[in-house]
Amino acid sequence: MMVKDQDILGSEEAIKKFLTMIPEEKLKNTLEKTMLNYHDSASRWRVFEELTANTNKSKVRDILDLN
Repeated sequence: MMVKDQDILGSEEAIKKFLTMIPEEKLKNTLEKTMLNYHDSASRWRVFEELTANTNKSKVRDILDLN
């Protein structure tokens, strides 16, 4: 798994850097708070996937500036 091997969400600093790409404060705060309850990148990535899966797909694309 690439996320696990790269450990891109392995520290609080890395999480904060990742979350700078999300302009919506409420989602960003929820993600940060929840991700910090986990201790590895793979678990934190699953949190991101689960929380954003409950959001309208076009809204997620906007949040991540993928348009």
